[in-house]
Amino acid sequence: MRQQILKGIEFVESFSRKQTYLKAYAADFLFFFIHIANSTDDHELGQLALLKGGKVAQRWRKFQTVPRKTTALIHTIIAEQAAHDLGCIDLEFRERLHNKLTLDRVIEMLGFDPSKQAPPADLTDDCQHCNYENVRSRVFCISCRKKLDKLSRYDVWLNAIVVTHHLNIHQMVGGHLFKPTLKWMDKMRPYPTENISLQDEAWEAAYAITHVIYALTNYSLRQVKPTGLKTEFAYLKKACRQARACGDLDLLGECIDGLRSSSQSSDLALIDSSISYMLGCQNSDGSWGDIKHPAHRRMHTTWTVIDAIRGYSWKEPPVSLNDFR
Repeated sequence: MRQQILKGIEFVESFSRKQTYLKAYAADFLFFFIHIANSTDDHELGQLALLKGGKVAQRWRKFQTVPRKTTALIHTIIAEQAAHDLGCIDLEFRERLHNKLTLDRVIEMLGFDPSKQAPPADLTDDCQHCNYENVRSRVFCISCRKKLDKLSRYDVWLNAIVVTHHLNIHQMVGGHLFKPTLKWMDKMRPYPTENISLQDEAWEAAYAITHVIYALTNYSLRQVKPTGLKTEFAYLKKACRQARACGDLDLLGECIDGLRSSSQSSDLALIDSSISYMLGCQNSDGSWGDIKHPAHRRMHTTWTVIDAIRGYSWKEPPVSLNDFR
């Protein structure tokens, strides 16, 4: 298993050597390496992740910029924090980034104010035709006039969880919205009951749940007590079986990682059989997932499988959902 994990890490690093990929997905690449370094129970693997991640961070620092658009700004803030933690420090650039962020911009990016309302179901995505970053409430792109795709409320919730959690752990503007975002969980229930298939609402609900667990565990630094989360863990079990049945390794990896995060997991048979299945699905280049998928999806699937099969050190005491009420 260790050799397969190392091969997967080499694959991710090889993708990061392409400047177009690193420029577009710096937050994912850099957080991938610091996440492994911070949470692995394998000292040598952690040191390797720090070394490789540090080199990726150095390459990124050469062309880092302060973006004007809010979404890109927040992604760059996440990338910068990871680069900093990997030992590649630029305090002047950090200050410039942080000075650009305001609460209004955070709420603009989320599309709603979690302190006042639940994740809405009437927001739209950025333009898939010209990539213009529209206001979330627009129906037609202000740039090319094409109709915009509507976002699932679970997708909106997932984005809010990820963004506010990162801002919260680094004590930044908008971080206070993390707890209000979590508190809408009751409003997001009941979760969709149809069979999960790619990019339907049930699929997006499963990803939202995995990211709730990532946030509660502070990305695998601690386990989470299942108290208050029985509905969510039950949904992940269902999603595991359906993801495996349709060969969705990306979702399967996230669900198994989520189940393993429970401090009282009783699903060892499901976890073990799923890990064995994922180990048997690695591609010859070290990646996991469909080799025909776009670069970012291939990188993300490889990351989720690595996290599902590797060991964790659980450096902090377990937490419960009530700790964030």
